[in-house]
Amino acid sequence: MTELYKNKKFIKVDNINLCYSVHGESDNVLLFLHGMGSNIAAWSKNIPVLSRNAKCIAIDFPGYGETEKGTDPSDVHRDAGLVIKFIEQLSLSKVTLVGHSMGGLVGTLVAKAIPEKIASLVLVAPAGIEVFSQGEVELIKTYFTGELIASYSTKMISKNFELNFYEMPEDARFMIRDRQERSKNADDNLVFCNTMAESTASLVQTNIGPILEELELPILLFFGDSDKLIPHHIVHPDRTTLEIAEATEKRMKNGQLVFFSKCGHFVQWEKSEEVNKHISNLITVSAT
Repeated sequence: MTELYKNKKFIKVDNINLCYSVHGESDNVLLFLHGMGSNIAAWSKNIPVLSRNAKCIAIDFPGYGETEKGTDPSDVHRDAGLVIKFIEQLSLSKVTLVGHSMGGLVGTLVAKAIPEKIASLVLVAPAGIEVFSQGEVELIKTYFTGELIASYSTKMISKNFELNFYEMPEDARFMIRDRQERSKNADDNLVFCNTMAESTASLVQTNIGPILEELELPILLFFGDSDKLIPHHIVHPDRTTLEIAEATEKRMKNGQLVFFSKCGHFVQWEKSEEVNKHISNLITVSAT
C-alpha cells in the first residue's frame, strides 16, 4: 500500500467498515472515488499535490483496498448510496467529486441524488457513458466471471494492468505486485475477483448519459487517446475513445472535455500534472 493509507480511518456505513483517508485542511473538499479493481492508491499522484489547497478524502469501495466486501453483491447504485451516507455522516457540503472509471459513474449517480451538496464533478475516463445492448451485456457477463478472473496467471495479471496505460510507468508497478500477492490466497482472491465481476455486470448496465444532460454543475471530463478499456475492445471494436468523449461533452450543459495524447485509461496517473492543474482551477472557480 502507498503513503495514502498511513492515516487511514474506518467508518461504519450500512454495516460496512468503509476505509477512507483524509489529507489536508480546507473548506474546499475533494472526494476521490477509484475505479474497478483499484483502491485509494489510484490517487497517489494527485492527492499529495491537491491537498496543499484542499481537503482531500479518498475512499475504498466495498471489496476493494481495505474496505470489507459485505454480504451484498457489488453494485454501482449500492456504492452511490454508501457515498451519499458517507457525505452525510461526515457532514460534508459543497463537495467536488473526483471519480475514475467506475468511480466516475458512481460520482455521477451521487451528484444526481444530492446536487445541493455537490459543487462540481470531475470524471476521469468514466464508465457509464458507453451504452451496451442487452446481448452485449450478457456476452460480457459470460466471459468476465469471478472464476475466470481468479484463474489468471501472474503474467496475465501484469498484462491486464498494463492495458490501463499508454506506457506502464515504473512507479505504478506496485499495483501489479499488490494484485499478484493477493492472488496467492485462493479464498481472498476469489472474493476479490467476484467483486470485480459483479462490479462489471453492474456498470455495463448503467447509462449516466441522461444524468449528465440534466446536471447544472461544472463538470470536467478527462480522456486519453490510447484508452484500451473505453470503448470496450471486444463488443465495440469499431468505436473510438474520441468519438465517445466528444459525444459526452456535447450532452453536458456545463462541461469541458480535456483530451490527452499518448495517454491511456489511467489518466490521473499518466497526465497527473495537467489533471491536477485543471482540478485546482476548477475548485478555485467553484469557491468564488
